[in-house]
Amino acid sequence: MMKPTPQEIRRASQLFKSLSHPERLRIACRLLEGESPSQKQLVEELGLPQSTVARLLEPLRRAGLVVGLRQGTEVRFSARPEVLAALLQTVCDWFQRQAAAASAEAAEAAEAALQAPDAPASTDHADQGSRL
Repeated sequence: MMKPTPQEIRRASQLFKSLSHPERLRIACRLLEGESPSQKQLVEELGLPQSTVARLLEPLRRAGLVVGLRQGTEVRFSARPEVLAALLQTVCDWFQRQAAAASAEAAEAAEAALQAPDAPASTDHADQGSRL
């Protein structure tokens, strides 16, 4: 594994920071679908105010993950898949591994519970007598 330079570390930090907001991540995933929606379409799809969508897009553009192309009076946004797809695939792979591990742990716990002998019933008659 290559040791990253301080500049590469800053760049990676900027990329991750730009994806750290749930709505920005949602926008990034939406843009990876291939279509280049306008900001107005994103506003409608996300159910967020135009100013919020514009504010969310800016860090993605600064990080070079998203580009905006003017078409007439609209700006259409698209992902830079060579960067964004690789990052998001890594995240998705990690989530899948986590889910698989959690599922395996749950299956082991269920199996252990089935194999455990039944706990003896309580024979504490003193407690029952105090309620009479």
